[in-house]
Amino acid sequence: MSGNGDIARFAHYAKQVWGIERDEISAAKEGIERTIAYFEEIGMPTSISGLGIGVLEDETLKELALDATMNDTVRLSLIRPLSAEDVLEIFRKANY
Repeated sequence: MSGNGDIARFAHYAKQVWGIERDEISAAKEGIERTIAYFEEIGMPTSISGLGIGVLEDETLKELALDATMNDTVRLSLIRPLSAEDVLEIFRKANY
């Protein structure tokens, strides 16, 4: 988690979705952990390899990030606009 706004948003999510009432950092972390556990419970992949395509080369991740953002001309997400570089970082963290 990067900024305090992110922590507050995740803590709010944890309270609203999971009923977690703790300090923001603990609530945010537990909310994320419970969400991952739920996704795994319903068989939803939580990583790129979980899609059944293995771990991808960095060059492939870069191409996918550029495709997702139409060559970095479209920002994804309304909460925090994501550039191609942001998307690439997300893909890298999910590439296991």
